[in-house]
Amino acid sequence: MQSLGMVIVVPFLLAFCSMIYELVLAQYISLYFGGTVFNFTLTIGVFLASMGLGALWSARVARDQIYPVLEKVELGLCGLGLASPLLTSVLGSLSLTSSSPLFTQVLFGLCYGLVVMIGILSGYEIPLLLGLFDNAKKKMTVLSLDYFGSFIAALCYPLLFVPHLGLVQTSLLVSFLNLLVALWIGYRFNKRYVLISAELALIAIVLVLMVQSFWLENWLRGWLYL
Repeated sequence: MQSLGMVIVVPFLLAFCSMIYELVLAQYISLYFGGTVFNFTLTIGVFLASMGLGALWSARVARDQIYPVLEKVELGLCGLGLASPLLTSVLGSLSLTSSSPLFTQVLFGLCYGLVVMIGILSGYEIPLLLGLFDNAKKKMTVLSLDYFGSFIAALCYPLLFVPHLGLVQTSLLVSFLNLLVALWIGYRFNKRYVLISAELALIAIVLVLMVQSFWLENWLRGWLYL
């Protein structure tokens, strides 16, 4: 019997995090590479297409491997979420100082490589969750909470996260949520205590980064002249 958390809490959080990742990456790329409307919408489109690819690949996962794979997906998203602000900032700043159009296009492509990787991992999530259930009502509940999670994220991002937290702290918060989901899945279902210990250590690191993220964001702004 599946727990209530896998039906209600987890799909909501996963959709919430995916939407925030989309918006943060879109804003970073638009900020550094210009063409705000084009790059913003292109980032969302590439992210969604990558999610489709991830959903397609998730069909290869056997049912008895869903929990271990989902835990690894959440850890991957946590790592990419932690790295994405710094990586996009570095790539974007290099493009601003580059006099070579070709080099700028390469940097542009690398940024979208990050979008694709996060999108593919995000695409794994909901199909894997749906694969846990045979009951149609539970599947519809997972899907509905996925949509609601995306909607709440779309409201929180411009009204709460950007004005009060900034992009770096927002990325850290979302990575922290992914990590909590991974830890819960690992503790509740996988029982691999070495990995759980590593996740607890990573939680401590993320909390330290969250405390120091205000300094980090100011440092990035000063370094990149933003």
